[in-house]
Amino acid sequence: MLRFHLYADEFDPCNAIGADGGKHKISAFYFTIGNLHPKFRSQLRYIFLVLLVDYEIIRIKNSDYSLILEPLIRDLKYLQENGITVARAGVSRTVKG
Repeated sequence: MLRFHLYADEFDPCNAIGADGGKHKISAFYFTIGNLHPKFRSQLRYIFLVLLVDYEIIRIKNSDYSLILEPLIRDLKYLQENGITVARAGVSRTVKG
């Protein structure tokens, strides 16, 4: 079974110093695969972008992430219940997360 670690962060693409009070602030959601050895999980090539959202939308919704994350949660539930088929060297198997 795959284990996912989800992370969230905000940044302002127009302000390299920080995201505080930025006009163009963006919320980013990332994941790593928890089954990887810890030395790999911190490497950028094993951190995957899931979602980018204009922070203004989150602010309007009073920091209610449920509507924004609903498609991601639906996909994760599907992966948990049904899994995906992975083929390697002519052998396929279903992996759930």
